[in-house]
Amino acid sequence: MTSPDLPAPPLRIDDLLGNYVILDPTMQATVGRSGSFPVGTDDRYLHRILFQVWYSGQGWFLGNRGSHITLDVESRSVRTRSRASVGPGSIIPLPAGPSAVAFSTPERTYELHIDIPTSGLQRPQPVQPDEGTEATYERHTPTLEQRQLMDVLAEPLLKFAGASESDIPTVKEVAETLGWSEKKTHQKIERLCARLAQDGAGVYKPYRLFLAHYAAAQRRR
Repeated sequence: MTSPDLPAPPLRIDDLLGNYVILDPTMQATVGRSGSFPVGTDDRYLHRILFQVWYSGQGWFLGNRGSHITLDVESRSVRTRSRASVGPGSIIPLPAGPSAVAFSTPERTYELHIDIPTSGLQRPQPVQPDEGTEATYERHTPTLEQRQLMDVLAEPLLKFAGASESDIPTVKEVAETLGWSEKKTHQKIERLCARLAQDGAGVYKPYRLFLAHYAAAQRRR
């Protein structure tokens, strides 16, 4: 939000070819072959008016005025990673700071830069969660060894159509394939199954068979 004590920020459009325009909040611009800020004047596939930018209320807006070209609007800030696809007829608020607007026709790809100064923005104070509140649970991301374990167990189910549980390698065979001891293999299987159970997976015994089917299902997605 812009501070009520400061004037609304201007907006700058740059086609990266040496042409740019700076708009104050009383102005608007149209972009396209016949726009007030012309681009692609020799591209017959580009709309005469592709999009429009204007200021309204508390910020700048962008509207796609075309009929079949989608705009990709992405922040160019190293601190922010946001992207929006703006289809024909859609309108989005433009974020303060540097952004890029990209679109394509059968003839070429275009990129324009839009810059809105961030000075005068009111930013909220940092907040911390209540120390007495339980931390957010994060789903488990398998380690390299856990992925290797699941790959070996699932391989027959993925490689051979009609494979049955009798084709799933034993703990001894898994240990030999991975160069582990049988004790380590048992521990890896049990710990991974315990973690997946915490994530809500319907773990069952024998754990080795569950992991084989679980890993094969994940790979098939």
